[in-house]
Formats: sequence, structure tokens, C-alpha cells
Amino acid sequence: MPRALIVAEAPVVPEHCRPGLPACGYSVVDEIDDPRRLVRRAVAIEPDVIVIASQSPSKKFCESTRALDAHAPHAVMLFTAAIDHASIDAAARAGVHA
Repeated sequence: MPRALIVAEAPVVPEHCRPGLPACGYSVVDEIDDPRRLVRRAVAIEPDVIVIASQSPSKKFCESTRALDAHAPHAVMLFTAAIDHASIDAAARAGVHA
């Protein structure tokens, strides 16, 4: 079964992500709430996908996903309430795939 790491950037609680992942065949292997821990956890547990829940991608979020993309590339999905093009473009430049 493919493995997922959830990153929930406060104040978002990823309740909408948890049930959907197993329904799609993924097991949630860990959940962190600080994007600065992203690279270390991704290297340690080697998930197949990283699912990020964020109200609006912060600077530390973008720095963390950029570092992940440079050091340990993984598939990254972002669920966000941000609808402005600048936030979406920043996330895409930082390594978010979907």
C-alpha cells in the first residue's frame, strides 16, 4: 500500500485529508504540524506522497518544500484555501505538484 505523510500548517486541521487517503489506497504513516520538519521526516519515512494542508502557503512552507525538492524529491500535493494566483505560483515554484 502506498504511504502518505500529512503536513498540516496551523491553524489548518487536515480532517478532510485523513479519510480520503485510505479510501484511495494510501496509508497515513505520519503527520507533522511544522513544515520545517518536512525534509527530515520525508527522508526518515520515505513516503510515496506528501499531502500538505495549509490555509495559505507561508514563507516557511515554501522554503521547506523547496528544500525537499532539492534534497529529497517527493510527490507533493497541497490543499489550500488560497485562491490568489501569487500563492499558487509560489507553491508551484517551491515544488508542489498538485
